[in-house]
Amino acid sequence: MGKKTGILLLAAAAIFIILPGVAMAQSLELGLNAFGGLAGGTTDNSSKTGSLGPTFGGGMEVTFYFVDLGGFRIGLSSGLEYAYQAYEYIQPLSVPFLGDTDLTAYAKYSYLTIPVTAKGALKLTDALALTLDAGAYFGVFLGGKSQNTWDPEIPFAQLTDGEANLDDSNTPSADIGLRFAIGVDIEVAKNLLLSPGVLFDFGLSDITKDVELIPNARDTFWKLAAGVAIVYRLF
Repeated sequence: MGKKTGILLLAAAAIFIILPGVAMAQSLELGLNAFGGLAGGTTDNSSKTGSLGPTFGGGMEVTFYFVDLGGFRIGLSSGLEYAYQAYEYIQPLSVPFLGDTDLTAYAKYSYLTIPVTAKGALKLTDALALTLDAGAYFGVFLGGKSQNTWDPEIPFAQLTDGEANLDDSNTPSADIGLRFAIGVDIEVAKNLLLSPGVLFDFGLSDITKDVELIPNARDTFWKLAAGVAIVYRLF
């Protein structure tokens, strides 16, 4: 038996073993989720410092499992979420002809987020399963506010204390990043699941546009949150 023939036979055997499981493994789940936790940012501006802020949100999720490997199911998950996140940063600035000042900004953002992840569910008992998600998220910027404080305040239109809008003039319309999550599915009634868990989003997109007087920098988001979903298994 040649090497290629052996590989083909192994592949054929794998297909015949997996296909019956695939045919029986199809499962569709719909859920509503909510989460809350901490948000922060990263930057390549070494003089900029920051502190954590709150994040919260929620929405709907859809999961389709299409492979069952004897207690471990594999599928895809997506949904539509609202996400609020905020954090504070301090940035020293040197304004030509006007002097030096420190900007303290408490920035608050709202996004509509679409996560797309590969999902696995490991059956622990008849009523309990461990779930793992890994994939990406795509965020659409909805709007926000920044509470700015200047020390010292400089009598210039853009450098006075107060609230400023975050909009398409200073914030890109999209945010893309990676999502990882771990949780448990607890069956509380027939086809009804309670799913607590933890998620971590790590942004890859620059979420600030370059504006006049502010040094160019690449800033990204991250958030770590705990949440819970109520899930109904359609089939």
